[in-house]
Amino acid sequence: MQAQTKKTQSAQQDDVVIKIENVWKIFGDNAASAMQAILDRGLSKQQILEEYNAVVGVADVSLDIRRGEIFCVMGLSGSGKSTLVRHINRLLEPTSGKVIVDNVDVRQLGPADLQRFRNQKIGMVFQNFGLLRTVRFWQILPCRWKYAILTRISVWRRPNEF
Repeated sequence: MQAQTKKTQSAQQDDVVIKIENVWKIFGDNAASAMQAILDRGLSKQQILEEYNAVVGVADVSLDIRRGEIFCVMGLSGSGKSTLVRHINRLLEPTSGKVIVDNVDVRQLGPADLQRFRNQKIGMVFQNFGLLRTVRFWQILPCRWKYAILTRISVWRRPNEF
Protein backbone atom coordinates (compact mmCIF):
# COMPACT_ATOMS: atom_id res chain seq x y z
CA MET A 1 0.00 0.00 0.00
CA GLN A 2 2.78 2.43 0.86
CA ALA A 3 4.62 1.70 -2.41
CA GLN A 4 1.43 2.42 -4.37
CA THR A 5 0.99 5.76 -2.58
CA LYS A 6 4.58 6.76 -3.38
CA LYS A 7 4.06 5.73 -7.00
CA THR A 8 0.89 7.84 -7.24
CA GLN A 9 2.60 10.84 -5.65
CA SER A 10 5.55 10.46 -8.01
CA ALA A 11 3.24 10.28 -11.04
CA GLN A 12 1.44 13.43 -9.86
CA GLN A 13 4.73 15.28 -9.41
CA ASP A 14 5.86 14.22 -12.90
CA ASP A 15 2.61 15.51 -14.40
CA VAL A 16 3.25 19.14 -13.39
CA VAL A 17 2.93 21.25 -16.52
CA ILE A 18 3.30 24.71 -14.95
CA LYS A 19 5.61 25.22 -12.00
CA ILE A 20 6.11 28.60 -10.40
CA GLU A 21 8.86 28.72 -7.79
CA ASN A 22 9.39 31.67 -5.44
CA VAL A 23 8.35 34.27 -8.01
CA TRP A 24 8.67 37.93 -7.10
CA LYS A 25 7.76 40.91 -9.26
CA ILE A 26 8.83 44.33 -8.13
CA PHE A 27 7.98 47.35 -10.26
CA GLY A 28 10.24 50.39 -10.32
CA ASP A 29 13.71 51.56 -11.31
CA ASN A 30 15.26 50.08 -8.17
CA ALA A 31 13.65 46.63 -8.37
CA ALA A 32 16.92 44.66 -8.05
CA SER A 33 18.04 46.67 -5.01
CA ALA A 34 14.58 46.37 -3.45
CA MET A 35 14.63 42.59 -3.99
CA GLN A 36 18.02 42.34 -2.30
CA ALA A 37 16.75 44.43 0.63
CA ILE A 38 13.79 42.08 1.04
CA LEU A 39 16.13 39.08 1.12
CA ASP A 40 18.74 40.70 3.39
CA ARG A 41 16.57 42.76 5.74
CA GLY A 42 13.07 41.30 5.36
CA LEU A 43 11.50 44.63 4.39
CA SER A 44 7.71 44.88 4.03
CA LYS A 45 5.88 46.09 0.93
CA GLN A 46 5.37 49.48 2.58
CA GLN A 47 9.07 49.77 3.48
CA ILE A 48 10.03 48.88 -0.10
CA LEU A 49 7.73 51.62 -1.39
CA GLU A 50 9.13 54.20 1.05
CA GLU A 51 12.83 53.33 0.74
CA TYR A 52 13.10 52.29 -2.93
CA ASN A 53 10.07 53.92 -4.55
CA ALA A 54 9.18 50.43 -5.82
CA VAL A 55 5.97 48.40 -5.70
CA VAL A 56 5.83 44.69 -4.88
CA GLY A 57 3.34 43.21 -7.35
CA VAL A 58 3.93 39.51 -6.60
CA ALA A 59 5.58 38.29 -3.41
CA ASP A 60 7.24 34.86 -3.22
CA VAL A 61 4.57 32.81 -5.02
CA SER A 62 5.06 29.08 -5.57
CA LEU A 63 2.55 26.71 -7.13
CA ASP A 64 2.24 23.62 -9.32
CA ILE A 65 -0.45 23.12 -11.94
CA ARG A 66 -0.89 19.55 -13.16
CA ARG A 67 -2.06 18.34 -16.56
CA GLY A 68 -5.88 18.39 -16.78
CA GLU A 69 -6.25 20.51 -13.66
CA ILE A 70 -8.53 23.53 -13.73
CA PHE A 71 -6.81 26.28 -11.83
CA CYS A 72 -8.25 29.60 -10.72
CA VAL A 73 -6.32 32.60 -9.41
CA MET A 74 -8.65 34.65 -7.22
CA GLY A 75 -8.15 37.78 -5.20
CA LEU A 76 -9.11 41.38 -4.71
CA SER A 77 -8.59 43.99 -7.36
CA GLY A 78 -4.93 45.00 -7.41
CA SER A 79 -3.73 41.91 -5.54
CA GLY A 80 -1.43 40.71 -8.36
CA LYS A 81 -3.51 38.03 -10.11
CA SER A 82 -2.93 39.27 -13.65
CA THR A 83 0.66 40.13 -12.83
CA LEU A 84 1.27 36.55 -11.72
CA VAL A 85 -0.42 35.00 -14.76
CA ARG A 86 1.54 37.22 -17.17
CA HIS A 87 4.75 35.60 -15.89
CA ILE A 88 3.70 32.23 -17.34
CA ASN A 89 3.94 33.47 -20.94
CA ARG A 90 6.63 36.00 -20.07
CA LEU A 91 4.64 39.08 -20.87
CA LEU A 92 6.27 40.17 -17.63
CA GLU A 93 9.73 39.19 -16.43
CA PRO A 94 9.91 38.10 -12.80
CA THR A 95 12.30 40.03 -10.60
CA SER A 96 13.22 36.72 -9.00
CA GLY A 97 12.13 33.08 -9.15
CA LYS A 98 11.46 30.42 -11.77
CA VAL A 99 8.62 29.80 -14.21
CA ILE A 100 8.70 26.34 -15.79
CA VAL A 101 6.20 25.16 -18.43
CA ASP A 102 6.45 21.59 -19.75
CA ASN A 103 9.92 21.29 -18.18
CA VAL A 104 11.14 24.45 -19.95
CA ASP A 105 12.35 27.44 -17.93
CA VAL A 106 10.61 30.21 -19.86
CA ARG A 107 13.07 32.80 -18.52
CA GLN A 108 15.80 31.13 -20.58
CA LEU A 109 13.97 31.32 -23.94
CA GLY A 110 15.40 33.61 -26.61
CA PRO A 111 13.12 35.74 -28.78
CA ALA A 112 12.44 33.12 -31.49
CA ASP A 113 11.89 30.29 -28.98
CA LEU A 114 9.69 32.55 -26.85
CA GLN A 115 7.53 33.40 -29.87
CA ARG A 116 7.21 29.70 -30.78
CA PHE A 117 6.40 28.88 -27.13
CA ARG A 118 3.65 31.51 -27.03
CA ASN A 119 2.18 30.34 -30.35
CA GLN A 120 2.22 26.62 -29.55
CA LYS A 121 1.93 26.24 -25.76
CA ILE A 122 0.09 29.18 -24.23
CA GLY A 123 -3.29 30.80 -24.86
CA MET A 124 -4.48 33.75 -22.83
CA VAL A 125 -7.79 35.60 -22.67
CA PHE A 126 -7.14 39.18 -21.58
CA GLN A 127 -9.56 41.03 -19.38
CA ASN A 128 -11.12 44.40 -20.22
CA PHE A 129 -10.02 44.55 -23.84
CA GLY A 130 -13.47 43.99 -25.35
CA LEU A 131 -12.01 42.88 -28.68
CA LEU A 132 -14.71 40.24 -29.06
CA ARG A 133 -17.53 41.70 -26.98
CA THR A 134 -20.29 39.39 -28.18
CA VAL A 135 -18.31 36.16 -27.94
CA ARG A 136 -18.60 33.89 -24.92
CA PHE A 137 -15.50 32.45 -23.22
CA TRP A 138 -15.87 28.93 -24.65
CA GLN A 139 -16.12 30.46 -28.13
CA ILE A 140 -12.84 32.35 -27.69
CA LEU A 141 -10.70 29.25 -27.21
CA PRO A 142 -11.10 27.92 -30.77
CA CYS A 143 -10.47 31.44 -32.10
CA ARG A 144 -6.85 31.16 -30.95
CA TRP A 145 -6.36 28.41 -33.51
CA LYS A 146 -8.25 30.29 -36.22
CA TYR A 147 -6.02 33.33 -35.73
CA ALA A 148 -2.89 31.14 -35.71
CA ILE A 149 -3.91 29.59 -39.04
CA LEU A 150 -4.77 32.96 -40.55
CA THR A 151 -1.44 34.37 -39.43
CA ARG A 152 0.41 31.52 -41.10
CA ILE A 153 -1.32 32.03 -44.44
CA SER A 154 -1.24 35.83 -44.13
CA VAL A 155 -4.98 36.31 -44.56
CA TRP A 156 -6.71 38.77 -42.25
CA ARG A 157 -10.44 38.99 -41.68
CA ARG A 158 -12.66 40.65 -39.16
CA PRO A 159 -13.89 38.33 -36.36
CA ASN A 160 -17.50 38.41 -37.69
CA GLU A 161 -16.33 37.01 -41.05
CA PHE A 162 -15.43 33.58 -39.60
